[in-house]
Amino acid sequence: MSITLAIPLLKKAPFGKIITITSDMGSLGLATDPTSMFSKIIAFPYQASKTALNAMVVSYSKELKDTNITSNAVNPGMTATDLMDKKAFEANGAKTVEQGAARAIELALDPKNELNGTFTSDQGPEPW
Repeated sequence: MSITLAIPLLKKAPFGKIITITSDMGSLGLATDPTSMFSKIIAFPYQASKTALNAMVVSYSKELKDTNITSNAVNPGMTATDLMDKKAFEANGAKTVEQGAARAIELALDPKNELNGTFTSDQGPEPW
C-alpha cells in the first residue's frame, strides 16, 4: 500500500507514524566521507533505493509537520536475516532480527510522537 493512501487513516488516529527501515548505505554523508567504510562500497541499486527512501522520509516529514503524523528513518545496522547467509553474518557480528528491530519498535511505541524527520540507529543520529 502506498503511504499516501494511508495518510487519511493516520490523520484520524491520535497520532500517526511513518517509520521506514533504511541503511547507512543510503547515507550520502557516509558515502562521501573518505574515512567511512561506506565510501568504498559500490552497490548502486541498493544504495540508490535506500537514498531514495531517505528522501521520501524527509519529504513526508516536511509535508506532514503540522499534523499528528511523524516520518522517520531507522537504520537497523547489519542484521542476520534469512535473505542472506545468516550464519556467516552472525559469525561476523550481525545483530539478531530482534536487535535490529529494536529502534523501530522504540519509535513506534513512543507516546510523545515528537521526533520527525530523523535518521537514527540504536547508536543515535545517522548522517543523511
